Amino acid sequence: MKYIYNEKPIFLLIDNFLFEALEGLIEKNNQLHPKGKFKLKMDFAVYILDTISRKSTQKKSKYVRLKAKYLKDLQGNYNFYIDFLLQSKLLKRLPYNVNTSKCFGYRIIYPKPNLPARKRRFIKYEPLSFTFKKKLAKHFDNRKSTADKSTGHLTKWLNSDFISLDYDSAIDYIHNSKLTNNQLYHRRYLCEILKEDIWYYSREGKDNRLHSNLTSFPWDLKPFLSNKVKKLISQDLKSSQPFLLAGLLNLIVNKEYEKLEYILNNMIVDKVRKSKLESTLSIMIPKSLEPSTSKELIEFIKLIEKTDIYDYIGSQFSDKLLKNVKVKDGFEDLFYNENLGYKVKTKFNDLRDYAKRVMLEYMYCSPKSSEARYKELRAVFPNTLNEFVDTLKETNIKLGYTKNDFAIILQNIESYVFLDVVSKEFSVKYPNTFVATIHDSLIVPIGFENKVKRLLKNNLFNIFKLNATVKNDVW
Repeated sequence: MKYIYNEKPIFLLIDNFLFEALEGLIEKNNQLHPKGKFKLKMDFAVYILDTISRKSTQKKSKYVRLKAKYLKDLQGNYNFYIDFLLQSKLLKRLPYNVNTSKCFGYRIIYPKPNLPARKRRFIKYEPLSFTFKKKLAKHFDNRKSTADKSTGHLTKWLNSDFISLDYDSAIDYIHNSKLTNNQLYHRRYLCEILKEDIWYYSREGKDNRLHSNLTSFPWDLKPFLSNKVKKLISQDLKSSQPFLLAGLLNLIVNKEYEKLEYILNNMIVDKVRKSKLESTLSIMIPKSLEPSTSKELIEFIKLIEKTDIYDYIGSQFSDKLLKNVKVKDGFEDLFYNENLGYKVKTKFNDLRDYAKRVMLEYMYCSPKSSEARYKELRAVFPNTLNEFVDTLKETNIKLGYTKNDFAIILQNIESYVFLDVVSKEFSVKYPNTFVATIHDSLIVPIGFENKVKRLLKNNLFNIFKLNATVKNDVW
């Protein structure tokens, strides 16, 4: 099908000092190379920097991985641009990760990093080349149209007609807060793209989540967002990933095989992970028929349903572990950063936050991990549960299985529940009422919180036969 481009503004955002440095460097380069493949265009150079900025806000990381295939589709000699930006010291690169087949990672090196934040501005840059704008428009439109097909009831609200940002107050807050340069830049960038009514959203990738400006927005800036005239409130599924794990186990224990079949056929988006879950269930279901195994699993399910799992995990850590991670004003430990490819020191305000991060590590890390905290958490959980999780994290190159499959399966289930069931049902009942999602939470105007809370709790119970805890969070 031929793509029809209705010419419309396409804007990229770039820090003013970064733009000035880039403009001068490209001018010098083009004096040496006035023609040919080594002549540089501002359009693509600005696009690279804008993409890194945008993706770093989504990933909440300094470094982002850029896919060579897509860059090549936009610019044949993209490598020359990357090398130029590296040599000019406007970019820093992480090496290709052979073990995980991850492409190169990049971060921006900003000119005048010590300059007061208020003196930094963003330039709204419109590409000059019609061909380049057409390629970009096609890429953005394709991603949006894919999301619109399944989540049009949500994406229709993602524009400045319905979402308002108190820009001046947000900027004042940012500049008066104790933030790292990276945190400050992320927040400024997100405020600027909303101010300019630039919206990105897509529903693609392994997790099947809806990603947008809102899902990247930091929680401390959410009070500055509103649905034009009304404040917003979110309904959050408490301990969502552990709850979904307990929900799966509850269906197994109670022999709800039709519901498990429904999850396999409707919630898991690709054949590889569907096959893996199906294979794991074929092992787990016979085991669950043993009284001792069933008892272990029921105890874990009740733990999730009746208590705060993160408080419970924290209370089970040994004195030895806590002594090693306790610092003056909280807890601190080294955790692996997937984007960087190595461990970084991470600080937590309280024990619950630390336990939550350990639980997240349990979901994602290799079953062979030798971390003391990981071993202690495994000792807290029943052996049958650990075996179930380990099986879902088994790797098999031939079959395409990876250790991340377990977490992705839970993300698939979460996205289906929130995007395809609860938010859709809310939109049918209240078609003129704003609703948005941020992964495991639903955002509505104040006054509708009890309605969406009932829908969420009822649907989760209908699917998993498990009572969920849903909490309010006023923005």
